[in-house]
Amino acid sequence: MDTHLNRVKQNVKAWIPPTTLKRADRVKLHRLRMGHTRITHAYLLLRQEPPICSLCGSSLTVFHIIQDCAALDNLRSIFDLQSDGYDCLETPSKIVKRMSSLKKTRYYCQI
Repeated sequence: MDTHLNRVKQNVKAWIPPTTLKRADRVKLHRLRMGHTRITHAYLLLRQEPPICSLCGSSLTVFHIIQDCAALDNLRSIFDLQSDGYDCLETPSKIVKRMSSLKKTRYYCQI
C-alpha cells in the first residue's frame, strides 16, 4: 500500500526524534512525517481550494516543500539535502539539517 506514512517509515520499529531539537521543532517534525501540516491541510477545514506554492506555483504538499520545489533547490544544496526524499526526516543528523533549512523558508512558521 502506497501511503504517505509508508514513504516516511517503512518499518514499525519505534522511532525517537533527536533530543537536541526544541519542542516546537519536534512538533513540526512529527507533522512533516505524518504529512499533515497547517499549510498543506488547513484548506480542508476552511473549505477552500488546495494551497499552491507561492514560490513556484505547484500544488503545495509536504513532499513538495521537502523535495520538489525548484525554488528551494539552492537551499537544499546549501544544507546538503539533495535528493534525500523522506530520508531527511529519519536520520538525526539530516533532521537537524532539514529543520535548519526549513527555518530559512516562509513555510516553517506555517507547518
